[in-house]
Amino acid sequence: MINENLQSLFSDFKNVNKATITVEVEMKPSKMVDSLATEVLNEMQRLVPYVGAHDVSDLEPEDISKYLKTLVWMRVKRVNGGFEDKFKAYRPLERVLAVPVLAYQALIAIGEAWDRDFSIKFIPTYSISETDLLAPDDMAAISDVLSRMERSGVKVVYGTPREEKGELDFMALCHVEGEVLGYRTSHPVYGFLASFFEQKKLNEITGTMCRIIYGYDSDYKLYLTQVFRALNPNV
Repeated sequence: MINENLQSLFSDFKNVNKATITVEVEMKPSKMVDSLATEVLNEMQRLVPYVGAHDVSDLEPEDISKYLKTLVWMRVKRVNGGFEDKFKAYRPLERVLAVPVLAYQALIAIGEAWDRDFSIKFIPTYSISETDLLAPDDMAAISDVLSRMERSGVKVVYGTPREEKGELDFMALCHVEGEVLGYRTSHPVYGFLASFFEQKKLNEITGTMCRIIYGYDSDYKLYLTQVFRALNPNV
């Protein structure tokens, strides 16, 4: 143990955090989003005889995937102020779109977050491609179909999250080469949610700090169906 007299000589010295580092977390959807889109569409197709929503047959997994990716883009734009001209046409949809409940859990985790112990601020970004961004009318049309599916068991939440704040335990994770990693210990559910995005920037900045393994893509993909059915108990 360090001598108490030696410690007392340094009583006037205080630890000071360095200036805050801002980390832009690119919320580029991973292949898990495509897998979730397939799960959602499969259930929609199964329920067609009970609901009579025959326009479901016009949808492809790619359409649902683009719907989910556009929801992510809308969420990121909302967090960052929503001032972009392109986003203005989507604003009326923010309160009314039907969002599959699992996708909503990912959306509420996206946002500004601060790790005050390490002086890191996390900000989400997403450079969506023009081919993945659905037009407002297309978003409304798919939302209408999802709303009709809800009566038969596909759980949805109406509207995208409005607050700018995200979940630090989610924003501070890395998703690199099939692994979800972190430098903090948190609930493993955040690792599952992080698997839906290719979050690499933090790993580039912190390097060897990200040493805690939350899980692997192969496990998360197998677990997706179980999670989806748990959140939609009537399907």
